[in-house]
Amino acid sequence: MPNDETTVMINPSFHLQAGCHERDDPAYKAYRARWHKNPANNVVERFPVHLDIETTSACNLRCPMCFQAQADTRPDYGFMRWDLFTRLIDEGSEKGLASIKLQYRGEPLLSDNLEEMVAYAKQKGVIEVMFNTNATLLDSKRARALIDAGLDKIICSVDGHTPEVYNPIRVFPKRPGDFDLVLRNIQGLRRLREELGSAHPLIRVQMVDMPENHAYVQEYTDFWMQNGADAVAIEEKLDYFGEFVSLSLSRAEADRAIYPEFQCEQPWQRLFVLWNGKVTMCCGDHYHRLPLGQLFMPDEQEELTAQLAHARTRGAAETRDGLLEVTPATRMREVRKLVGRLDSHDELSLVGVRDEYDNLVQARATIEEIWSGETLQRVRHAHRGGRSHEISVCASCSLRDAAHRNYNKQNGNPDDATQKVPA
Repeated sequence: MPNDETTVMINPSFHLQAGCHERDDPAYKAYRARWHKNPANNVVERFPVHLDIETTSACNLRCPMCFQAQADTRPDYGFMRWDLFTRLIDEGSEKGLASIKLQYRGEPLLSDNLEEMVAYAKQKGVIEVMFNTNATLLDSKRARALIDAGLDKIICSVDGHTPEVYNPIRVFPKRPGDFDLVLRNIQGLRRLREELGSAHPLIRVQMVDMPENHAYVQEYTDFWMQNGADAVAIEEKLDYFGEFVSLSLSRAEADRAIYPEFQCEQPWQRLFVLWNGKVTMCCGDHYHRLPLGQLFMPDEQEELTAQLAHARTRGAAETRDGLLEVTPATRMREVRKLVGRLDSHDELSLVGVRDEYDNLVQARATIEEIWSGETLQRVRHAHRGGRSHEISVCASCSLRDAAHRNYNKQNGNPDDATQKVPA
């Protein structure tokens, strides 16, 4: 049964410091109303309000607080196919999709066709098209192309207001960061926007709140409001490495807190589509531990069918009765090797192979089917009932911890007023 005491906190790790990052037109206001009201009222529309579309999982920086910093936590790199992208937008434009973010785990400006993606989405009627970027590749040519394409919002992740603070944090693989480059790029975008008389994109600059920059929040805010930003925000630091470590823990081993008041908003708002067509439910599932579906294009489907047939043969072992038998584990190894569809951190390989192997060949699901599917329905029911800790992805989520901290602050409770899941 739903728990009437659950509280929906929208984006609990995000804190706007100055400026405005909202628009005033009726269509935008209507979409934002859906964004806020659907989780609170348990409204599941036909299609997500928002899609996070991973144009690429690659990144050109190695920031120490990010999973991209280390080889063993870094995702497999790839770029989304154009036909997969247009398939997402085409379906969404017919079914109520209001906004997209063209980024998830990587740096979107590494994608050569990013501007074409922005333009295609705007032509199809998507109300808000945006992405996060480290802004190192945001030169004048890209800035002009993005303005011309109709980009609505750009969120620049910049963890300092001086070279001394910024450069040791936003680092390149083999050298420190380049604050002057980023400053130049953001100021250049703002200047070009004004020269063209354009109202877009709105420019938000934000930092991850860490010991290295925490003392400079006000100086940071003042600096960026004077140097290109329309809005400045702070994001709480999330424990990506804790999520990675928890992948190999059993429920009995993990020390998971019960937050009966917590209900995440994302299962009512959005879905995430990775570059390779995998679909996941939220920003906290970086390693696709709770698979919701796999979107294949027609040519991929034909190739996969042939490769799975071959994998069954290669994975077969002769039994004492002279029959060929294929074990799930052997078949999964063959699929991983031949098809390359499963990341090394996939729950299928870490927790045990399940019977979902054979479903891969039938993976013709649409976003609408995934959104209304049984897995997400179970997730929503658990959250409405104050049982988010029963979902392994949610139990290890840093956003859940951030929501709990903010809930306690609002209600005057100590941070450690928490029940624990019994071992």
